[in-house]
Amino acid sequence: MLERFQLLRNIGQYDSVNAGAQIPLSKLTLIYGENGRGKTTLSSVLRSLGTGDAGLVLERHRLGAANPPHVVLGFAGGVTAQFQHGAWSAPMPRIAIFDDAFIAANVCSGVEIGTSHRQNLHELILGAQGVALNAALQVHVARIEDHNRALTLKGNAIPAAARGGLNVDDFCALPADPDIEVSIATAERNLAAARSASRRLLCQSHCPPSTLTPSARFWPAPYQTLKRMRRRRRGPICAASAGVAKDGSVTA
Repeated sequence: MLERFQLLRNIGQYDSVNAGAQIPLSKLTLIYGENGRGKTTLSSVLRSLGTGDAGLVLERHRLGAANPPHVVLGFAGGVTAQFQHGAWSAPMPRIAIFDDAFIAANVCSGVEIGTSHRQNLHELILGAQGVALNAALQVHVARIEDHNRALTLKGNAIPAAARGGLNVDDFCALPADPDIEVSIATAERNLAAARSASRRLLCQSHCPPSTLTPSARFWPAPYQTLKRMRRRRRGPICAASAGVAKDGSVTA
C-alpha cells in the first residue's frame, strides 16, 4: 500500500516538495484542493507507476525547471519506488487509477465529453445529506476564492521595485522598524547634501580659473560683464556732479 509521497520535484506544480514524507497515507485518504493545484499530477504519477509509462511523468515536466522530474514514493514494508533519469526503478502493476483518463480509455459512449461536461459530472452527488454538505462546501470554496483574489490584488499593489527582489510573502514577513521615520529623514538630508555638493562641483568645473575672487567665481560671465558696465558708467556721473574750485581743486 502506498504510504507516503516522499519527494515530488520538477513535475507539474511541484518544484521541490518533500514535506509530504511527514504525512502518512491511510487506506482511505482524501486529497482536496483548488483547480490547478496538482491533484491530476498525482494521478498521472501513480498511473505512470502502475503502467510503466514514463511519458505520463515526462510530459508534466515543470516549466522552466533545469532538471528532469524526480519522484520518490514510499510503500508499506519500507519499499520505495523512484522515478529518475526518465524511468521508474520498478513498475507497480497492481496500482489502478479511476479518473477521466480511465473513462476515456475504457468507456466508449459514442458521445464526446468536453471539459464543461466533466466538471458537471464531477459534481454528481446522491442523497439529501450529500447535497446539503456540498452546498456548505461551495460556500467555503467561494470564501477561499474571494480570499485568494484579495491576496492577489494586495500583492499586485506592492511594486516589485519596492520589494527589492523579495516575493510578496517574504516582503510582508519583514519585521517592522520602529525608527523608520528617523531613518527616512536622515536619508533625505544626506541626499539633499549630496545634491548640493554635486551642484557646487558642477559650477566650479564651468567657472574661470582661480584668478577670480571667491565671491566672483560662482557668478556667470554675463553677470560679471554687467557689473563692469555699471562701474564704467558710474565714473562720468560722479564727475559731472562734482564741483571745481577756483584753485583747480575738485570738490564733491
